[in-house]
Amino acid sequence: MLTRCLVCLVLFGLFGCSNESVVTVTEAQNKTNLNNSIPPVKPTVESPVKPIGAFTNVKSNGEHQWGFAVELWRQDDKIYGWMSGTDYSRIVGDGPAGILEDVQFDSKTGKISFTAKLPGVIFAGNEQSPDVFEFEGVLTKKKLVGNLLPTNDSFGNQPTKKKKITLLKSKKESSDLEEFFNFGSYQEWKAWMDKIL
Repeated sequence: MLTRCLVCLVLFGLFGCSNESVVTVTEAQNKTNLNNSIPPVKPTVESPVKPIGAFTNVKSNGEHQWGFAVELWRQDDKIYGWMSGTDYSRIVGDGPAGILEDVQFDSKTGKISFTAKLPGVIFAGNEQSPDVFEFEGVLTKKKLVGNLLPTNDSFGNQPTKKKKITLLKSKKESSDLEEFFNFGSYQEWKAWMDKIL
């Protein structure tokens, strides 16, 4: 009988110790997991896309107009925008327009470059091929100045050469952009551009 009690006590002691050890190890593991766990990922908040301004050198005689216009927006260090116009005279109204592509901008120096593909226009009953332009220049608070190079000629009879252009910031159009055309994200800006172009 005494032997049986001793065996029971030993087994009880072992079982109790073993259980306690399991609990202690499990608690220690939980504490380690909590201390070494990866913190939850906070969702990234995208910066808004805000207007820089509208720049233009468009001229008109009342019936015809010529020249270019560029509207620019900024999101952190990225620049987005669109360009419209032609190098030749056209009936007054909206000229061909296209989104700026391959935009490079140095915020320290103001140097900017981009390409723009403007859809072909109908001239003398024929649809011309798209005009593709490359621009390299400088953006300041008051103007966009640089060299514009047509990389193709929709009329097929003019040599392509760089032309220096100066687009002045339009106070009225820039003010309208500031008031009505701020966007919460690039996707919002792009969706709006897709609607108007």
